[in-house]
Amino acid sequence: MFVQQMASLSYDATLNSVAVLFIAYIIKHLYDKTKIRKRDIIIPIISAIVMLTVKIVYLPIMVLIFFIPKEKFNNKKQRITYYISILLIVLILNYVIKNILFVSNGDIINDSFSKQLNYILSNPFDIFKIAYNTIRINLW
Repeated sequence: MFVQQMASLSYDATLNSVAVLFIAYIIKHLYDKTKIRKRDIIIPIISAIVMLTVKIVYLPIMVLIFFIPKEKFNNKKQRITYYISILLIVLILNYVIKNILFVSNGDIINDSFSKQLNYILSNPFDIFKIAYNTIRINLW
């Protein structure tokens, strides 16, 4: 499936590659013997910004930064600074990119979202019917 995505004309190919880069970078720090340096924050920040700007569902992948062992840091202050700076920089830049640089008519987006949410809450069992029909039409 990954090869098929890479061959398609979709942003998912780039997004999947960036997600794999982020995960590989974290795994590298799990097994590498070297300590975390200041420049080691750049790749996680850039890849997380790309992932979260396109699809916010990639946010749970950022939890992987907390799996880097504390021995990789010089002290507790460096570890806390590393975590907080990645999270804050990524969330702030994600907000700036989505809400300031790419300004859209927020009323339409919020209105559509609220209408969808109201429909789901008022018709909770219809979501299963809609999901079934979507799968049936798209797969068979």
